[in-house]
Amino acid sequence: MHLHPFKLERFFVPFEFSAKYMLNASDCQSVTIGAGLALERMLRNFYSTPGLFLMV
Repeated sequence: MHLHPFKLERFFVPFEFSAKYMLNASDCQSVTIGAGLALERMLRNFYSTPGLFLMV
């Protein structure tokens, strides 16, 4: 099965790796296990801070 390239995808190709700021990414970014565990510890500490509440 052959699919034609999406026009929007082709439009953004020149900017994919040259943009000054990346505000959004549509692909997954891999991290090391150590970085993932460090993030988990940081978030656990942040959300267990006494007096912290979230307004949803």
